[in-house]
Amino acid sequence: MFAFLSMTAKLIGALYRIPLTNVMGAEGIGLYQMVFPLYTVLLTATSGGLTAAIAKVTAAYNATGDERSSFRTLKVTLTAVIAVTFIAASALVLFRGKIAFVQGNRLAAVSYLGIAPSIVLVGIISCFRGYYQGSQNMLPSALSQLTEQTVKLVAGLALCKALLPYGVQYAVLGALTGVTVSELAALLGLLVQYFFTRRAVKARTVIDIAAPVRSDAEVSAELAPAMPVRHIKRASLIKNVCRVALPVTLGALVMPLTQVIDSILVINILARATDTAYATSLYGVLNGPVNSLINMPVVVTTAVSVALLPKISAASATGAEVSRTVSVALKYSLLIAFPAAGALAVFSRDILSLLYSRSVDPALIGVGSSLLRLGCVTVVYTAFIQVATAVLQGCDRPRVPAVNLVIGAAVKVLFTVLLLGLTGIYGAVAASALCYGVTAALDVAALVKRTPLRAPFYRTAVAPALASAAALAAAYGIFKAVETVAAGIWPLVAAAAAAIVLYPAALAVSGAFGKDELSALPVVGGFFKASGKKNGRDKEKFRKAADKKVK
Repeated sequence: MFAFLSMTAKLIGALYRIPLTNVMGAEGIGLYQMVFPLYTVLLTATSGGLTAAIAKVTAAYNATGDERSSFRTLKVTLTAVIAVTFIAASALVLFRGKIAFVQGNRLAAVSYLGIAPSIVLVGIISCFRGYYQGSQNMLPSALSQLTEQTVKLVAGLALCKALLPYGVQYAVLGALTGVTVSELAALLGLLVQYFFTRRAVKARTVIDIAAPVRSDAEVSAELAPAMPVRHIKRASLIKNVCRVALPVTLGALVMPLTQVIDSILVINILARATDTAYATSLYGVLNGPVNSLINMPVVVTTAVSVALLPKISAASATGAEVSRTVSVALKYSLLIAFPAAGALAVFSRDILSLLYSRSVDPALIGVGSSLLRLGCVTVVYTAFIQVATAVLQGCDRPRVPAVNLVIGAAVKVLFTVLLLGLTGIYGAVAASALCYGVTAALDVAALVKRTPLRAPFYRTAVAPALASAAALAAAYGIFKAVETVAAGIWPLVAAAAAAIVLYPAALAVSGAFGKDELSALPVVGGFFKASGKKNGRDKEKFRKAADKKVK
């Protein structure tokens, strides 16, 4: 249930920018995307690692039966987070004019007013989500994510449309105010659940006071020295959370900081050859329509890596063989990534025209099509990165993917500066592709060194790539045939239906799956098991007949 709700929330978030772009246009989405990188940096710096840290500390206290300390951890962390996030939000409001000037478009200044309060709200939400996850209750986090994305979709679009007549910058202000409203709605939902949870825990702890207190000898040797059961000082509670949160936060800051640098470089460099409004529109096309489409298949491959992490952690802890699990996860990620990247490359202009032709100039649609063809390769790179990162984290090597990401980010910044002046906006997407390509290569090298892959390279990568190419070639032919007799959405619908039918067939013909892998699949596996039982019965019948004949 948690995975389903979480994926639904992410898909709503990915799809949200399609109608938003149609309302505010390319320049509006450019201003919208200018605001988000710095906002993301402030969120990550103030509360980025809180959810994971509080979850881990809370789980440790709960494991010792000390639920009171779990509540105290939540309360103490909330106080500190509200203070820090309030300072960050205030600084964003006070310096919004200077920030917009540095980014290259002063119209972005007013937009920061709409999103600044959500920095405080997200910090509080992170604390509650961490508390619930540490208590092995994932439903509140998933429900709050779904509430957040749904309210953002409704409130953001409504406020954007209402303020659009006053200017594009006010439309962006409305959309970003919708983000704040969505965070407030998510927080209210968590507070309601917390009220009932708090009453239940108070009842349990009142009853448990008369029970004998567990001694340190009964507590885990790992947890006992750092987290005694009773009389834990506030400073110790904060220290326990910070010890986990800081490494996560530092690693998570890499890409947001890179995006902030992008928001400064791209518009300022492009504005030298054209006007600021057009440069902002180009930036908006890249970070709005193009990146939104690229991120859609990434949501699905992320689910594979999330499901992989606990399995790898368990296998690593017990000394079990992890190579097969890693190989299967990598194959499934590539089974999604290859056709998705291919479809974005083949049908780039048609998809963008269908989704954005009402709000984006046809010339910008053409630019976006070229950007999408260049950038779609990052879908494949991201699949490698996600699997490798999950494995390395599960094997207690979290620093390796973090360092590799820093190297990739440095490559991105360097080539953005070098290529923007030479190739325009195409240099930005090429630099991003290089960033993810370098990171993927380093991650896979570290993965193979730590856990050699046992699966055949042909079945894992080559066969899915060939099957994707064959299915997409046939789908493109059907697209062109239908295009001669029908217009609008129907050629794409026919091509998508053909690809969905032909891709599994192409996988079967290419030999992507062995018989042992097919047996593991829910539907196909039942056929093989039934077939195996039938063959076994036939062999037994034949053996009995032969024995009878001999007698």
